Amino acid sequence: MIQIINQSTDPALNLAVEEYFLKRVDLREDLLLLWRNEPTIVIGKNQNIYQELNLDYVKVHGIQAVRRLSGGGAVYHDLGNLNFTVIKTDSSLQKNDFTCFLRPVVKGLRTMGVPVSFSGRNDLMVDGKKISGNAQYFWWDRILHHGTLLFDSDLTALSCALKSKPEKFTAKGVTSVRNRVGMISSFLPFEMKIEQFQERIAVSYQQEYAREVKRREILPKEWLEIEKLAEEKYRTWEWTYGALLDMDLWNEMRFEGGLISLYVQIKEAKISKIRFQGDFFELQPVSDLEKQFRKIPWKKEAVHKRIQEIECEKYITQLTSKDLLRLFADIPL
Repeated sequence: MIQIINQSTDPALNLAVEEYFLKRVDLREDLLLLWRNEPTIVIGKNQNIYQELNLDYVKVHGIQAVRRLSGGGAVYHDLGNLNFTVIKTDSSLQKNDFTCFLRPVVKGLRTMGVPVSFSGRNDLMVDGKKISGNAQYFWWDRILHHGTLLFDSDLTALSCALKSKPEKFTAKGVTSVRNRVGMISSFLPFEMKIEQFQERIAVSYQQEYAREVKRREILPKEWLEIEKLAEEKYRTWEWTYGALLDMDLWNEMRFEGGLISLYVQIKEAKISKIRFQGDFFELQPVSDLEKQFRKIPWKKEAVHKRIQEIECEKYITQLTSKDLLRLFADIPL
């Protein structure tokens, strides 16, 4: 395994680092990236940023907003949060298997005296508090798994910057983001700085893979390409905010695989634009699913026929044709 400790705290640059090593570097071994961000909200690829963020609070408090490659929900980052990224080849063996990537984290936390456990589809919990959220992205035969480790973050900023969805928290029996998350540092039986914690997590991955870990730096010529990628993509309004389309019709429902918001624009009695957004995980680009609906007549028979023709579960984890029919059912059709 190759290990890189990325010292940058620029969120756009750090997301570009992930994409660079996923898509542009011929990795012969698994890669572990450890990194932190300045105060930032990182939203999932398919989320509506206007629904997820308290934009006024974010602007006033100088919190950045960036959109990542992977699906899933919005998360808050600051220097008290440690991020980890694992890039592996032969991704077909690990698709949607979060436990295989999180096992070193769980073992490392338990050796530190933190009674952590897996929860739900992608979380780590301690005493009913979420301390880690995770997401994945697939590219050819590679898989990128990344997650947060809330060590000692600013709970006020976290709870104020993210908008709580009432249905999400009612279902979980809690009332706010703040009540639902916990800080790893508060569960440790001894004092530790985040730099020490980072080293312990790195060692845990080394022990889990039982191979030599090669520490590597990001080269100057690589930084030039990464900076270009950050500038052309992750710092642009189009990537972060422009993903929201001006739709005429809307519906939102929660399914087994996550929350899905449906946006549809109709022109000349046909679907001209359609977007599926939410905190779901995609197996293939959701844009490919959207393409199959464009230009079909906005008639119940036509839409239902198209849904029956599509293998929905190929695009969104655990989504069925029945689920998709329900999502369209509450829109005038």
